Parts: sequence; C-alpha cells; structure tokens
Amino acid sequence: MRALVCKITLALAVACSYATTVSCGDSGGGADGGGGTGGSGGAMDASDGKPPGTVGCLTPATTPTSCPTPRVTFDHVKPIFQSQCVGPCHNGVTPDPHSPGSTLWPLIEQQHIEDWQDSIRALLVDCSMPPPDAGVPMTIEDRRTIIEFIRCLNKDAGMLP
Repeated sequence: MRALVCKITLALAVACSYATTVSCGDSGGGADGGGGTGGSGGAMDASDGKPPGTVGCLTPATTPTSCPTPRVTFDHVKPIFQSQCVGPCHNGVTPDPHSPGSTLWPLIEQQHIEDWQDSIRALLVDCSMPPPDAGVPMTIEDRRTIIEFIRCLNKDAGMLP
C-alpha cells in the first residue's frame, strides 16, 4: 500500500510540475505576474535549434524594470509580435468581439506598440495576453523581451522606466 501511495504522489508531483510549466495561470504573484521562471529544461526547438523557452508568466522578481544594455529594439520584438499577436488577432482587420463594427487594435508597426505600451505591458505581465484560450502560448523569455523593449521606449522618451 505504501508503495502505491508513493507512486501516486510522484505521478501527481510530475503532473503538477508540467502543468505549472506550460500554463499561464496566476500562482498568486499579484499584479505583476504569476508562476514560472525562465529556462528551457534542455528541450530544443527543431525549427531553429534554439531552446523553445518556458511558456508561462513573469513574476515580480523577473519583470524587467529598466532598459538593458545592449538595448532591445523593434527588430528584436517584431518577430514576437508577428507570431504571437499580429498573426492571430492584432492585424487591424480582426473584428473586436466586444465592440461590434470595430477591429482589434493593430500591433504591426513600432508606433502601434508605443501607442499601446502601457496596456501591452500590463496584459503581458498579468498573463492575459495572448489569452490562454487563443492557442498562442508565449514564453516567459518573449514576455520579458517585449517588456524590456517598452522600458527602452520609455528611456528614449525621457520617461521613468
């Protein structure tokens, strides 16, 4: 009986660990994020040979608060926006389900990101974008890169990061 309990406990621990790694749910981190930490766990993405990253949310400790050196540019984040935001929804033509007759705001050009930077940062940090049910999981590393880019925009504008 004890061996069976140990096996079940081990199976549950593995399952919970996997669910935390691939989910975007809040683990009680408050306004600046949920669970998860960076790292790839050694898995490799067959398409480009780079680690795929960890799908999940930032924590207060891992949410960028300044522009890094070297700075993150639009060229760094453009592919992330294209695959995670523009392709599925924020292309300027997808109907807004909450506002009939209008479209979701586009995130195609740098100016779009600048215009919506406060909303983008908040939605990435609280892990509500991309929405978990959209089928477009975002890695912690991509979330961090976008927020670093936004911090660099603020630095350029003479605003506090």
